[in-house]
Amino acid sequence: MSIQNWRVAVLCFNGTRDALATRDLMEGAVRPLAPRWRMHWLEGADHSFHVLKSSGRTDAAVLDEVADTSAAWMVQLAES
Repeated sequence: MSIQNWRVAVLCFNGTRDALATRDLMEGAVRPLAPRWRMHWLEGADHSFHVLKSSGRTDAAVLDEVADTSAAWMVQLAES
């Protein structure tokens, strides 16, 4: 299947401190997959979605953001 025939909806989470999947790398890689591929950036999170205490966020808050974003995305898919 070519990239142009991509039909599966994907929600991808990445942390803004992820050294393995930087914003430039990921956005360049998924650009051809739009609009079915959606990126959601977790501010201050690393590859494991861990945040530094100095960020003012907790790991639990990041996981709550993942859950809330996933739920909203699934509702949007169901409505489209």
